[in-house]
Amino acid sequence: ELTKEEIGLQQSVADSCIFYNLQDGRKSGRHVDDFLISGKHEDVERQLRTMEEKMDLRGVVRLYDVGSTCVLVGMEVTKIEGGFNLRRDPSYVDQMAKAYGLENARPVKTPETKGDKYSLEDAELLSPAEHHKYRSVVGLAVHYSDWRMDAQHAVNKVARKVASPC
Repeated sequence: ELTKEEIGLQQSVADSCIFYNLQDGRKSGRHVDDFLISGKHEDVERQLRTMEEKMDLRGVVRLYDVGSTCVLVGMEVTKIEGGFNLRRDPSYVDQMAKAYGLENARPVKTPETKGDKYSLEDAELLSPAEHHKYRSVVGLAVHYSDWRMDAQHAVNKVARKVASPC
């Protein structure tokens, strides 16, 4: 087991998945089994060597050179001159629709028009299994909408009904 002290990092009070070192400027983030470490090349390499000795790290990708790329938390990360480019996998929505049996869902050009009226009297309550599926799809859509401004309005509308969809 590797401790944060062994790699010289302090845990953030605001987010337990973020670690930092004020002396050398290293920052490290963790999400499930994905790690992201930033800092000076030699400091990052020292931390990675320590982690490799104590942990079973696989698939370590170093993004030092322009054009280097990896996938991190479902995003394609590419090193570019002066920083990084983040891109969501374009097939994310198709994969999400297929996983929930929605590949034949009817697309619309606009998420809502002024004339749209919804009535609870015409609604049919979802079964517990359907409600679970609805919450799951909405959660994925919320995550996706961070990257797609054009989807935010529609996702906002369906997210309002998570507690009691019909």
